[in-house]
Amino acid sequence: MKLKLIKNKWITWVGGAVVVGGVILGVYSFNGQQENTTEAAEIQEYTLTKQAISETLSTSGVVKAEDIEQLLGDVESEVTTINVEIGDHVTAGDVLAEMNPIDVESDILNQEVTIANLKQEIHALKADKGTTKRLAYENAKTALGNAKTTYEGNQILFENGALSQSDLDTSHESYNKAVSEYESAKVAYESYDYDTEYSILEKRLQVENTKLESLEQDKLDHKVVASIDGVVTQLNIEEGEIPKESDVMIEIQDLANLKIEASISEYEVNSIQEGQRVEITTLSDDDKVYDGVVERIYPSGEISGSEVFVTVLIDVLNEDTNLKPNFSANLEIMVAEKDDALLVPYDALIKTPNGYAVQVKTDDPENPQIIAVETGIESDLTVEVISDQLEEGMTILVESDVDLTTVTSNGGVMIPGMGGGMGGPPSDGGGGGRPGGA
Repeated sequence: MKLKLIKNKWITWVGGAVVVGGVILGVYSFNGQQENTTEAAEIQEYTLTKQAISETLSTSGVVKAEDIEQLLGDVESEVTTINVEIGDHVTAGDVLAEMNPIDVESDILNQEVTIANLKQEIHALKADKGTTKRLAYENAKTALGNAKTTYEGNQILFENGALSQSDLDTSHESYNKAVSEYESAKVAYESYDYDTEYSILEKRLQVENTKLESLEQDKLDHKVVASIDGVVTQLNIEEGEIPKESDVMIEIQDLANLKIEASISEYEVNSIQEGQRVEITTLSDDDKVYDGVVERIYPSGEISGSEVFVTVLIDVLNEDTNLKPNFSANLEIMVAEKDDALLVPYDALIKTPNGYAVQVKTDDPENPQIIAVETGIESDLTVEVISDQLEEGMTILVESDVDLTTVTSNGGVMIPGMGGGMGGPPSDGGGGGRPGGA
């Protein structure tokens, strides 16, 4: 038996409201006087079943390691030892290469001597606490008194002719020297402040210790040490070479934790949510599918030409040495998934003034039941229909030019990922398009 389905998918209202399919749709007729003429088309039957369906957004990105460390030449010194090769696995703390530290070792020894002398000076200061200053002042005072007595006695002897002018001049010079030394010792003693002197020496010691720490760090810098676990991906030095400070000597990447950055158009980014499943393939092996998950959606977009894109970070869940940094990756982001959706071909949808509907076969071949539906997840070939009136096993009427074998075997779909729409209404001339919603 062949049923007939009106090719024009619009149903025209003519009056007299009745309840059909659980909602008030009204009585519809197919008006042959409309601009779109009614054409009879052979139809076929589609059994309504629950199937899995997924709606994906296709895009691409570049594989990156989550952690990358680039070790630079921090000191200009000859490379004496290289302990790794490209491809080696290393652990944080491993010494990857060593450089000649002879110059800095000599500087460290000299600095240690400076610090030792300064500590001895601080020790002597603490033991003395101004005693030396006081004794120097007292000795200078006594020496001044003696020099004065001698000079005054020599003056008397000179006046009596018992002393020469030369001897008198010598005693006068000794007296003047004693006066100068006394005044200096007095100032030093009276201005002496033990606490201030001690504080100055302590600060000098701190400065010298800082210099020593810097030299010891320089010595450590002569050892190239990994700070992350990973794999050596670059080795740009050779033994005997003196690298420049800005040169990348060794690069390490954590290949066990890979990420993919993808750019999503501002028109589609609202369909992306953290936690959505992602299927990943690469050009190196497009049959191998890796698992991923949307980890982060960046908070701002970037302008590229006349469009705006938002970066989405994908976490790669598989550990596989065949997936490498800088590989191009094709991504299928599962924006919607369902295991038990009621699916129909797009051509089964009828557009009405109140939304979409489907035709269900009844005992009367000429009068199928029209049931209003809401559309859900969409694929390339099918769309989820939602209605309390629909049940698995019902027979849906579909135009004969739809390949139901293909529809039944394919619940999955891809939708454009960079600027393409997420669906549109059936065309005015006969359906076949994807619905944009009721």
